[in-house]
Amino acid sequence: FPVMARHLRKGGCLHVWFLGKGNGEHIHKCLRKLAVQAQWKDYFGGFQPNYYFVSPRSCDPWLSAAHLRKNRVDLVDQPIDFPSREIFLQWLQWGWRAYWERIPAFRQEEFNQDFLKLYASPEGPYRAHLVWLAIDATKF
Repeated sequence: FPVMARHLRKGGCLHVWFLGKGNGEHIHKCLRKLAVQAQWKDYFGGFQPNYYFVSPRSCDPWLSAAHLRKNRVDLVDQPIDFPSREIFLQWLQWGWRAYWERIPAFRQEEFNQDFLKLYASPEGPYRAHLVWLAIDATKF
């Protein structure tokens, strides 16, 4: 926040959205379960995912250090429906790349199937819940 706030004059407003605490929570739970299953655990030895999602409360010290007064700090849930299995899996492989890149290409489809069995029906519907941290603050 300090880097962004230094470009504001007194009374200037900052409006930002970040991925918030709870983002893709069910996706993360399913991936963590898969990573310890016998058929997948060898690919995840020593793996520590580095995803960090912020909560409204965790912003307070940053806002204070940047001389910003919070007007609004909320978590906003945004469900996303995907039209097909393929598009959902492409989105997952991009957003949670750290998991999928550990799986060799010849086992990707098997990993996808196992994930979908844990996450939802392999036949769909394909839905994810994004959680955004919306911040509206004013420089003092």
